[in-house]
Amino acid sequence: MQTTETGYVRDWEKLASLDAEFAVLSHGHKRFGAWSQDDFYQTGSDEIDSFYDDLARLGAPSEFKSALDFGCGLGRLSLALRKRIPEVAG
Repeated sequence: MQTTETGYVRDWEKLASLDAEFAVLSHGHKRFGAWSQDDFYQTGSDEIDSFYDDLARLGAPSEFKSALDFGCGLGRLSLALRKRIPEVAG
């Protein structure tokens, strides 16, 4: 892969056009369109649920007004965050 910003953009666009879900979440057995949309987005919900479990375990605040999902890709985590936070930008 290229090491310049332009190279990263070009490489991402190529990977995304071939298999966007695998480009975001590269599980070996999920190549070439093997992710169902439901399964792919469920991984985001599972990760956000785990994150909130960690917040509770640590006694950290768990209510937020907004969130920024920097580098959101296909929005796998943004969609899951939106279930808990009123304003999510990706």
